[in-house]
Amino acid sequence: MDGYRFAMTSKINQAVIFCGGFGKRIQKYTKGRPKPLYKVNNKLFLEYLLFDIARFGIKEIFLLCHYKTSLFRKEFKNYKINNCKIRIIHEKKPSGSAGSLLNIKSKLNEKFFIFNGDTYFDFNYLDLKDQLNKNVYATLSTIHNPKFKKGNIKFINNNFIKFGNNKGKIVNSGVAILNKKIFNFISLFKKNEFISLENHIYPILSKEKKINGKKYNIKTNKFIDIGTPGDLKKAKSFIQKILIKKTIFFDRDGIINKDIGYAHKPRQIIWGKNLFKVIKYFNDTGYYIIILTNQSGVGRGYYKYQDVNKLHNWMNEKFIENGAHIDDFFFSPYFKYSKSKKFRSKKFLKMRKPNTGMFLNAKKKWNIDIKNSYMIGDSDVDKIFAKNVGLKFILSKYGQDLLHIVKKIRKNSRVI
Repeated sequence: MDGYRFAMTSKINQAVIFCGGFGKRIQKYTKGRPKPLYKVNNKLFLEYLLFDIARFGIKEIFLLCHYKTSLFRKEFKNYKINNCKIRIIHEKKPSGSAGSLLNIKSKLNEKFFIFNGDTYFDFNYLDLKDQLNKNVYATLSTIHNPKFKKGNIKFINNNFIKFGNNKGKIVNSGVAILNKKIFNFISLFKKNEFISLENHIYPILSKEKKINGKKYNIKTNKFIDIGTPGDLKKAKSFIQKILIKKTIFFDRDGIINKDIGYAHKPRQIIWGKNLFKVIKYFNDTGYYIIILTNQSGVGRGYYKYQDVNKLHNWMNEKFIENGAHIDDFFFSPYFKYSKSKKFRSKKFLKMRKPNTGMFLNAKKKWNIDIKNSYMIGDSDVDKIFAKNVGLKFILSKYGQDLLHIVKKIRKNSRVI
């Protein structure tokens, strides 16, 4: 049994990124390269987007290309990130965002994410799943900004979207979840015709009440479109800021799940109270979530190293199904008297809490705002570890309402 469980939502493993634009407005700066392949801080803009999308459990990403597809193949032909496959699709003739989807119709699952290759919207993509229902074919993430003068979206009852209001404060971010049934409307247009999702398909869905969405505030969820010279210049500082995030480090057994002693199988996991909701809370507010756990059961020979990885993958799938996700897991298999020399090595000893190895590994991989990050644990070992690495420590015990404690963290209370 789980201490807490959301109503399960559908699993979405695929994403589509539209990369076919010519980028005429910024060719002076891109020197003829496609916008997604523009370098920001010595890294391609598209690489940042791919890294972020893969954080949310996406296993397959389609790059829909037209302009200079060969450059995308050169950069991403054998590209892999977090076990996510990248597939490059060439569009012979520009056919618009909706038209280009026809090229991969047979490859798409029932539901999939879409993104623009020249924009970055920093929010919890899985949060959109809260709006899914069988009667909706498109669920959009939208941006509310008081400074907008030509917003074209208006929300009506039950978060349904109406298009056409050109004096509003809300616009489409470009990130959405589509149901494959949307092809019923795309097919109404002539073959090889230029078909835009926003200009042609979404207005039709609006009339049929088949499109809804969620509003996000530009102050808390940052957005950039590098399609204009002004925003292109801002890209460097934008990327630097959004990649550095506050982080919540969790101990596993006794916090994430009940400590029954050397749990290593899914059937042994009993979730903490309000656990899924807690993780989603931090996903939504822009934190990285990283689990650090001592797993001497490996060194003791009770289970294998691979068993821990399999369990963690399973755990994250459950979070993702519930609109949340874990960014990373680190564990130490060290045991002083292990029969295996490997599992009593200095390498794994340094990783075992309260030693700092797991944190140092996490710090290399993730851009962590240490001063504003926390360690949540249930023991003195976790407390000493937090002190050793400069994290604020929050004591918790299994059975407590972790959501209640976490909300207090946000107000800087219960910090030991």
